Amino acid sequence: MRGIHWLRMPAYAEMNHFGHAADLPAFYRDGETDMHCLRETMRHILDHGYAHHIHRLMVVGLFALLYGVDPRKFHDWLWRCISMQPIGCRCRMRSA
Repeated sequence: MRGIHWLRMPAYAEMNHFGHAADLPAFYRDGETDMHCLRETMRHILDHGYAHHIHRLMVVGLFALLYGVDPRKFHDWLWRCISMQPIGCRCRMRSA
């Protein structure tokens, strides 16, 4: 995967094959949802600023794809939350 990024960047970051344009659902900011798997994954991300790659790809990433989230919005949210750049994640609010 890393090789593809090196080969195709910076244009790769702007690709949107399906034309998705939806915003992230509110639970990507607060973790509150009735969907158990997503709720637990989001709570872990928001509390710790980390998620195993399976949770990132197969839970929050797949949901974003099925929901139709703009891939750049998802990328920016994940990058900021995981890389310790404050965007309102609970884990970042505690350390600020």
